[in-house]
Amino acid sequence: MRGIDLAKFDFDRHNAVYYFIINSAEDIYLRFGGRNTLSGEVYLNLESLDQALSFGLKEHQAFEAGKRLPDPKITPVFPRDVPGLRENVVLRNRCVECHHVAHFQTTFAEKNGTLIKKRDMFRYPEFERLGIQIDIPKGLIIKETSSVAEQAGLLSGDLIQSLNHHRILTVADLQYRLNRVDRDSKTLPISVFRQGRSVSFLIKLPSDWWYTDLIHRNLTVNPIVYFDEKTLTAKEKKDLNLDANNFASRITHVPVEALLEEAHTLEVGDIIIAVGAQTQDHLGLGAKIHIKLAHKSGSTLEVTILRDGQEKILPLKTSRQVFRRVEDE
Repeated sequence: MRGIDLAKFDFDRHNAVYYFIINSAEDIYLRFGGRNTLSGEVYLNLESLDQALSFGLKEHQAFEAGKRLPDPKITPVFPRDVPGLRENVVLRNRCVECHHVAHFQTTFAEKNGTLIKKRDMFRYPEFERLGIQIDIPKGLIIKETSSVAEQAGLLSGDLIQSLNHHRILTVADLQYRLNRVDRDSKTLPISVFRQGRSVSFLIKLPSDWWYTDLIHRNLTVNPIVYFDEKTLTAKEKKDLNLDANNFASRITHVPVEALLEEAHTLEVGDIIIAVGAQTQDHLGLGAKIHIKLAHKSGSTLEVTILRDGQEKILPLKTSRQVFRRVEDE
């Protein structure tokens, strides 16, 4: 990545495979690749690659015919311009790898107070969370809809043409444009081709539309908490006299690392009802995600739990992971 313009060739740095189809002026015609939580290969197959290459050729023909404008100019950013990456990797003449870029960009933002966790940790949201299932070999044809996509009026067979007023051609384009949507946005414009004409819709975004599983991202700024949980149902909360918006997160698994790292003494069956002084789970994603969003990795905090009907306050120490990267100095 040493000579790559990071601003222009922006992508999820935790992908195994990602392609840009460009011309000699480095205008980006489209992207191919991407992944979701389930697999690094779910969006990749030969049929969709062949289709992407065909789209790229048509875009290039339009460009040569003067029917496609050059990409707008943006200020380039190279690895040598990224604090931490420059000193620890570039100037040491080491290979600049994708995960290095992700690590130093996020850790510098954390130090500088500019880290926005909902954007910088939960990158490249999954369109499946909006209720959109894509028929991958057929490009951007919708296979089926549910949830907010169905409520907006999208149908099976629709061909997605634009997202947030940006023309898109591939699943990777769709992910890229979705990633650039402000995490606090309430609505999302989308246009499809249906029965010979373009139709526009407005998807009402749920508050947690940006959420993705962090298991494959290996971000140093992600607090590791060493427990799994399941939030209680409304009836279970009521039976315990808990507020409807309480975290009410029942511990379902505690890995051995919790003991090895002396992280906490939580037990399977414990119910987290407060994180510090916070009892309200405004996002509805549980105590674990609240900790990741509200606390710095490596920090120590307190959680209030219910164990055998009794309240207990326990310390919890998060971990700051290091993964295949050059150490900061």
